[in-house]
Amino acid sequence: MPAPTVEQLVHREASLKKVIGEQGETTEAAKRRATKKKLRRAQRKRRRFVAQEAALAKAQPKPAAEESKSESQPVAEESKAAKTE
Repeated sequence: MPAPTVEQLVHREASLKKVIGEQGETTEAAKRRATKKKLRRAQRKRRRFVAQEAALAKAQPKPAAEESKSESQPVAEESKAAKTE
């Protein structure tokens, strides 16, 4: 089974909140506790996924093409100046 996406987890949270709302106070405490526990787990998992995505986006280095362009331009200018002298 593939890992759930953030959108799937958001949908799961919404459905669990709906179930909790429908249950109200009429259901037994153990069933309410179990449903709330599932909701907390889904929320924790979603938050962890979002934090991991943000950390990966922040940690990714610049693409090599941009770095090579910025480094190669001054070298090319220096070599042109050396040729003209």
